[in-house]
Amino acid sequence: MNGLAAKNAESVKPWPMVRLGDVCEISRGRVMSKQYLAKYQGQYPVYSSQTKNDGVFGYIDTYDFDGEYLQGLKVSGIKI
Repeated sequence: MNGLAAKNAESVKPWPMVRLGDVCEISRGRVMSKQYLAKYQGQYPVYSSQTKNDGVFGYIDTYDFDGEYLQGLKVSGIKI
């Protein structure tokens, strides 16, 4: 860390430790099969943690969410 970064890091107040579920709503999107995506092809990307292609599983003709959201991956063993 260079001198300026170290100085800035020292002046930042520490973040409080909170449970993620206490500061945001946690939910899961719906599960879509390859057959479903083939039937409803469109312009909106569907992401999956189980695929290549930068996580794009396919494209669909509608979307489920309209806004700014943080997308995460399923990780086993995390208590939220």
